[in-house]
Amino acid sequence: MTDRKYRHPVASYDDATENVLVPVRDESDGTFSPVLRARLEAWDGSSWVRTRANANGALLLDRGGAGADLSISVTFTTAATNYVLLATASAAIAHVTAAIVATHNSTTASPAAEVKIGTNTVFKHPGIPGGGGIAATDMDIAAPSAGDDITFTCDAPTGGSLSVTVHYYLE
Repeated sequence: MTDRKYRHPVASYDDATENVLVPVRDESDGTFSPVLRARLEAWDGSSWVRTRANANGALLLDRGGAGADLSISVTFTTAATNYVLLATASAAIAHVTAAIVATHNSTTASPAAEVKIGTNTVFKHPGIPGGGGIAATDMDIAAPSAGDDITFTCDAPTGGSLSVTVHYYLE
């Protein structure tokens, strides 16, 4: 195989709309291909497994659950304080990869919302208007300690509802 080039969709930290030509090498000469963000499949000698790099640069393998994104969704019609979206086992470390919060268009208030993992804030918004929403994606925020829960806090979505969806995996 000869080296090839492709246009990376998010190639520049200065301009997210810019596509840069990135080399893809066959690695036969000992060089590796640069990848900015990716989820890959790798051959482990017996089968293909999902892989991903975490925020610390460690490569994680999905061998039947570890590394695969899971999700949880909850809809609120009243205020919530530190509502436990995911109670994490004491030996597991949760990683949030995306969080989405949206209000129903009948909501007359603009409720504040916050998603946390342990003491780390995944995202916080001071007020989401009725029919609006916010999404934080393409991330890997880990719990500070094993056993830390993923929690959600919001003001009352007066006249409507507020929905939250969190994508995560356990290590």
